[in-house]
Amino acid sequence: MESKREKCSKTCILGGDLLNGIVEAKKVSWKPLSKIKCNKAEIVVKDKKANYCQFDSNATISISVKGPTRLKIRTRIELPEGFKGKEKYKIEVVKDGKQSKEFVISTEPSKVSSITGKKNTISKPKNVYLDVPSGTHKFSLRLTEPKNGIGYVRFYRTLRKLKYASFSPQTYSSVEKILVKEKERTYYKATKEKGVTVEVVGPTKLKVMTRLEFTPQMQGEQTYGLQVIEGEKKEFTFKTKKSDVSSSASKGQYTPGVGKTVLLSVPKGTHKYEFKPIGANSILLRLFIPEKDVGKGGKK
Repeated sequence: MESKREKCSKTCILGGDLLNGIVEAKKVSWKPLSKIKCNKAEIVVKDKKANYCQFDSNATISISVKGPTRLKIRTRIELPEGFKGKEKYKIEVVKDGKQSKEFVISTEPSKVSSITGKKNTISKPKNVYLDVPSGTHKFSLRLTEPKNGIGYVRFYRTLRKLKYASFSPQTYSSVEKILVKEKERTYYKATKEKGVTVEVVGPTKLKVMTRLEFTPQMQGEQTYGLQVIEGEKKEFTFKTKKSDVSSSASKGQYTPGVGKTVLLSVPKGTHKYEFKPIGANSILLRLFIPEKDVGKGGKK
């Protein structure tokens, strides 16, 4: 079994560098993982209750995580009643039964936390971060020191924003080039006579960015709508105004409006969507699906 060891005072990351207490400088959203088979324990932090998994040198905790993602493990240990000063503990993490890493963590008693049903003191929380590659991976945790010690952990995973890729529809009235902050973007015109159609294979998300074309006579805020036809008809209504950062690349008589977006959930199977304007002769559309689903439908 391949083994690695790192010391950490605040946070660590598996498969990366030793991190300090400012590891999460970027704003990251975390989702707690609750469906874990373990011996549950309740820890109260400033009158707020939280469930932890209890473990020791004999009781290993295992969890399967689907990547790519980042796993945050909030760790604590139980300390004798009235304990003061600092204490070190070691946690061994085994990935997929073959790669192991031991974390040496320094902690001290928490002044705001307690263990429900016990008089012993609980330590301050220390976080360990694990990078999870693509695929499903199993992580097992064991408290190796102190001997006969008791540890507590909570698991979280990152909530990552989907990255979207633009793609071309099957039919459209015409192609229009729009300059957005001096960058050229391709839009597809939908008219009442000829809508924009696209075929998408779900399950996935379909993001539709719309823009109204302003004529010189159109002033102030304008209202328009998008009709989505896929078996049944759905309608979305928007209010918009002329964009201050966008213009027509063809230098025509139209000025693009501020973009308005609809996000559609595409169910399993192949689905054909048609988009038409409501309350306007034409609108401009740009279509996106998650990068991970490129190739299911549409053409990047």
